[in-house]
Amino acid sequence: MHKKELAEQIKAGKWDILLRERTVNRLKIISQEEIEEIIDEITDVPINIARDISGEMFKLYFIAEWIDAFEKAKLARNPSVLEIASGASDPIPQALEIYSEGGGSYVSANLNKILTEGLKRRTASLEIEVKVVEDNAVNLEKYIEPETFDVVTFQHAINDVVQTIIADRKGIDTVNNDWFDILPAMIQGVTEYYRQGKLREVAYDDFIDLIGVCWRLLKRGGYMIFNTHVYQLDLDCGYPLELYGSFVPLARDWIATSDLELEIIDCDGFDPQWWLFVRKP
Repeated sequence: MHKKELAEQIKAGKWDILLRERTVNRLKIISQEEIEEIIDEITDVPINIARDISGEMFKLYFIAEWIDAFEKAKLARNPSVLEIASGASDPIPQALEIYSEGGGSYVSANLNKILTEGLKRRTASLEIEVKVVEDNAVNLEKYIEPETFDVVTFQHAINDVVQTIIADRKGIDTVNNDWFDILPAMIQGVTEYYRQGKLREVAYDDFIDLIGVCWRLLKRGGYMIFNTHVYQLDLDCGYPLELYGSFVPLARDWIATSDLELEIIDCDGFDPQWWLFVRKP
């Protein structure tokens, strides 16, 4: 979705239901141009969450983007959606709630216990069917039948998948620890392998194994959709910008060089630096 179009919709009140009353009131008194400036800030590199309403606007932006992604993928109006490594983040179930008018189904594969509890709280009031599988996503076939999902989503999750692969190699507990307590150590591990030129060597096979699981769980004609963005927090923890800003191109390259039967799709309106659409023919 173009930023100008989203700003027009926000100014017209289309998204008020997703915002706090004080945020709605604030948006009523500022200009559309200022709303566009806020959208620019929350989509910058790195993301700038400096204003009092920036956090809500950031979440709203990605809800709108995922609804647009579902439209571009021509999903059925009551799709079954799998999200990999959602953490406590809920733009995808919120987008599905709106897109399906409460009729879709959502499954999250989530490893960290603390983040999982946060996700359950945030999705408790939704009408869509919500299920959280509290296990490594590579084990999803223990719980779910093949060709179940219309779409598999990775909302800012490629980095989390790679971090978890490296954490397992280094013996870091990603299940019981607070994610943000262990984040610097995970980033340090990924960065070490990256600077040594060994990141593909140590992470590629496990990453493609996971994508293979997702492929088997995906219906024919279904999509895997990936996005990423850049948080200042993670840069402060030591991520090199040239790596952190390139996880989507990395995933595109790794998938393209795998033996999986997948088609990489160019999707109009979605920057290939930050979004990846892959179709199962």
